[in-house]
Amino acid sequence: MERRDSGVKIFFRNFYSTGLPNLTGIILASPLERYSIICQTRSILKSPLGYPNFLTYITQVPDREGILGLFRGSMVRSLHYLVGSAITFRTYYYLNSKISSIIEAKSPLDIEILKILSSSTIFLATEFFVYNYERARTLIACDFKPKGIPRTYNGSFDVLSYSLRVEGIKNVYAGFPLYIGSYAFFLSIALIFSKKFEELGVGNNKMTDFAAFGVAKAVVYPLDLIRRRNQVSGTEYFQKDRRFFYWQIKDIVNNEGIKGLYRGFLPAMLHTFTCLNLVWILSGDSYFKAD
Repeated sequence: MERRDSGVKIFFRNFYSTGLPNLTGIILASPLERYSIICQTRSILKSPLGYPNFLTYITQVPDREGILGLFRGSMVRSLHYLVGSAITFRTYYYLNSKISSIIEAKSPLDIEILKILSSSTIFLATEFFVYNYERARTLIACDFKPKGIPRTYNGSFDVLSYSLRVEGIKNVYAGFPLYIGSYAFFLSIALIFSKKFEELGVGNNKMTDFAAFGVAKAVVYPLDLIRRRNQVSGTEYFQKDRRFFYWQIKDIVNNEGIKGLYRGFLPAMLHTFTCLNLVWILSGDSYFKAD
């Protein structure tokens, strides 16, 4: 009788081949992500300890916060990825089989619709449970306190307990709708442009993927910036501003100019580029290597 691998074995096999490279990329590229977050939230930052430019950030953080200050927030970002991956992996096939038993697929299009329905449901459910890690990553990245001074937050549990105790459950999910919406919008644009670049014969698959990601990130970035600002609103450093994102965009353009919508865009793109290449290289592939 043929033995079937357990779900745990399959999970760890997949984690070794794809999860570990992703996790390594998240950690090694964390300094770029933290600086991008600092730039995104700088205009509403009341603390005088912020870093005005990247050179100041790179040179002063090790002295002021310690070398690990460059990686502040990378632990909760890693937890977000690990916990989210575990939940997604264990529930995807179960939910897919349940939906398939209810809705009979009669064509390839039906199968694709079922996959999209399953994936979307799992993504929403997973992010609902792990979103606190995503918000904690933003808040911890914006904690500039020097060495020897107690930090505002020591981890995701501190962020969650403070939100529930002082700000209320609503604050735990600050920016959640924008997070879900912008991510779905990003994937849609990336997919459209990736197929378009392939049709035009622009480079190899890795180059077209990166070009598509770059276009999608440029389009969606203002929503990501507003989401970060919503995540930190209500904390001791930031003023509250939870209005509909259209009015937030209008205020940013009026007060900071168009460039205000793209604060931190360059380090964010460098972060994406670095993560993609680390994942491809550690997976035995590379952006610089033709298919």
